[in-house]
Amino acid sequence: MPRIERPATLNLRSYVATLRRLAPELGAASFAVAGGTAAFAGIGSPLSTVKGTGPRISTQDLQEVESFFHRHGAPAVTIEVAPWLTETSRPMLGDRGYGLAGHEDVVATTSVVPFSEKPRGVGIIPTEASSQVMRLSYELPDDSGSKHLTAAAANLDNAQLHGVRDNHRWVACGQSVVYGDIAIFGCDGTLPEARGRGAQTALIEQRLQGLTPGMIAVAEVAPGSGSERNYLRCGFRVAYARTHYVRSLL
Repeated sequence: MPRIERPATLNLRSYVATLRRLAPELGAASFAVAGGTAAFAGIGSPLSTVKGTGPRISTQDLQEVESFFHRHGAPAVTIEVAPWLTETSRPMLGDRGYGLAGHEDVVATTSVVPFSEKPRGVGIIPTEASSQVMRLSYELPDDSGSKHLTAAAANLDNAQLHGVRDNHRWVACGQSVVYGDIAIFGCDGTLPEARGRGAQTALIEQRLQGLTPGMIAVAEVAPGSGSERNYLRCGFRVAYARTHYVRSLL
């Protein structure tokens, strides 16, 4: 788990740094806490969270996190933790009012699968097109907050952007970012009208082709989702689940 959680922390910090560069008015910020990162990326942003903490979270850590989000006007604190919390840290969250808010599966593979040919229609997608496809795929509102979020993903440092074209337009996107020997796959999106045609599978295969021996490819997916099924079909396995805890600050 440490081998994967550390890159996840770096990835979150990179998002914050990118948001600060592209949209300074959002006041995006982060700080290191309990071995992980607390990040504020705007009210209601899924990137306003705590990720990558170690197995021990202290009362002081939680106080610092809560103060950080309160200063930024966030209505709640979300903490995402791997299943390694100590027997003292887990009940501490409950004692401070954190409730279970769900899980996400971390899927991974060490296999570099040789594909006989390049997946059809897959290529390097331009930054602006990736941002647009992502926003439409997630069916996000056409507002500045959504545009900043997807623009940050498309402009992330060292990100490789892939897409699928159909009839001369981009219909799907996917991203990979390398941190040492870990490649994080993310930002998978397919336009509603293009779903069910294998676009995400093609993008997963394309990104796997870019791995070198010894690397681990990682993705975060909703348990039981279509994305999880696609990743599992491409040779990924569930490594562990992150648990999300939320506490209201109102």
